[in-house]
Amino acid sequence: MLDKIGDIRKDHKRLGGRKLFFKLEAFMDEHNKKRNLYLLTAKGLALTPIIVEISIWSDENVRELNSIMGDSPEIAIMKGNKEAFIQMIKDNYKTKTEKFY
Repeated sequence: MLDKIGDIRKDHKRLGGRKLFFKLEAFMDEHNKKRNLYLLTAKGLALTPIIVEISIWSDENVRELNSIMGDSPEIAIMKGNKEAFIQMIKDNYKTKTEKFY
């Protein structure tokens, strides 16, 4: 277990934030049998357009200040058709979580 944590620490600068998150999540799933599940309320899901706007703004204004920001295909999709992207996020979330409501 400690070897894997050491590997993750070594990789944190090489990996983009999203990849590091998934690697840590997989590690935690493998070693933690208890998992807390947090679900968004309708009000929380209504923040999706704001989060998308902040993501686009960040890509356009902060990228040069943050060397670990990688190119994201999601940003290109957001910029191409923002409303469709927002609806896709909401629909996917509802589909994946409907069994918990």
